[in-house]
Amino acid sequence: MQNMDFHPNEELRKRYREHERSQGFIDRYLLLADVCLELDDERNGTYYMTTCHYYETEADYRSEMRYHFLSGNELIQPDLCIAQSEGDMDDSIGDPDTTVASYLLEIFDSTLPRYRLRNKLKKYVQYLEEELDEWDEQTGEDPRPTLLLVCATLTDLIYAKRRTRGLMADIWEYDDEDRPHIRFSTIEKLKEHGVLAGEIWEEA
Repeated sequence: MQNMDFHPNEELRKRYREHERSQGFIDRYLLLADVCLELDDERNGTYYMTTCHYYETEADYRSEMRYHFLSGNELIQPDLCIAQSEGDMDDSIGDPDTTVASYLLEIFDSTLPRYRLRNKLKKYVQYLEEELDEWDEQTGEDPRPTLLLVCATLTDLIYAKRRTRGLMADIWEYDDEDRPHIRFSTIEKLKEHGVLAGEIWEEA
C-alpha cells in the first residue's frame, strides 16, 4: 500500500473546477487529505522506526488493491483502510505478515441526518458481527479491524457512542474478548491532534 499512483493533472483540474459539491463535502475530504498527509509524513520521516502506517482510500480499494473486497460491500464503505506494520520500512510494505493492527476510518459529514447516522452505526456493527470471516479470508494474517468513527460535534459523538454501545450490548458482553473495538472522536480533535494521537479516541 504505497499510494504512489497520482491522479493526472487534468483530473485534478476537473475536480478543482467542480462547483456542485457542498461545503460540508469539501471540508470532509480536505480533512481526509490531511489524515493521508499525516500518515505519509510519518512513513517518509521515520525510516528507521519499526512501526509505520499504510493506507488505502476508497478510490484505492475500488481499484483492486489490498482491501478490494470492501468495494462491493453492502454494509460499509470506509473512507480509509489503515494497516499498522512493523519491520523495516522497505520490507513491510504490503506484507500482511507484518501487520499488527488494522483500522477502518470514516468521517461523518456535519450535515448527516440522525437517522442516517443510526443506519451507518447499525451497519458497522452488523459488519463486525456477520462479515469478518471474509476479512480473515481476504487479508490472511491481518488483525480484525478497529473502527475509527469521526463525528462532527461532541453532541454527535455522545449520541453515536451511546447508540453503538446499545447495539453491541445485544451481541457481546462488555468483557467479551471477541467484542470488537469501535472508537469515536470529533472533527475538531482530529484536526488539532491528528489521527495517530491515541488520546483523541473514545471506546464505545
